[in-house]
Amino acid sequence: MIFCFKEQTQNAKLRLNLCARTSIKLSAHLIVLPNLHKTPMKSLRRLYAWLIAFNSIAVGLSAFLLYLHFKPDLTGFCNLAAKFDCDIVNKSIYSEIFGVPVALLGLIAYIIITVFAIRGLYKDQKKLLPYMTAFVSAGFLFALYLTGVETFILRTYCIFCVMQQVIIFVDLSLLLYSRKLSRATK
Repeated sequence: MIFCFKEQTQNAKLRLNLCARTSIKLSAHLIVLPNLHKTPMKSLRRLYAWLIAFNSIAVGLSAFLLYLHFKPDLTGFCNLAAKFDCDIVNKSIYSEIFGVPVALLGLIAYIIITVFAIRGLYKDQKKLLPYMTAFVSAGFLFALYLTGVETFILRTYCIFCVMQQVIIFVDLSLLLYSRKLSRATK
């Protein structure tokens, strides 16, 4: 419901300006403010949906890299140039930690994040959110380490690894923002 104050003014532009200001103020008070308590929960669900989408892609990428890790012969599929060669990165000594492939660790981590996000669509996760943020922060730091290995030691990149590094950065950003939104729902 929008109305204007009817004031007798000499100038029609001034009357129109008063009408527009009144409409904006009324819409801000009548429409936006009553819905503030509903908006953070919808936004949290939207963030969880984005987490599910991004991490589903990351699960697929990790599974493919795990397959490439154990494949005995080299593939030319993701060898784009001298600076982008998945075989060099995925078969190097840095592709395993204590005999466990990094791709397997990534697969497990992305499955955990995806399950957390799916659960977040249906249940309140305010208590788990700090732990998940810490988990993803550790994953992000590990991704930075792997980026350093690719950049300074191997001097080549795996395009699928880079995609996962972007996804873990997006995950961390979304989780930090969701913590902010969960505080708004208190």
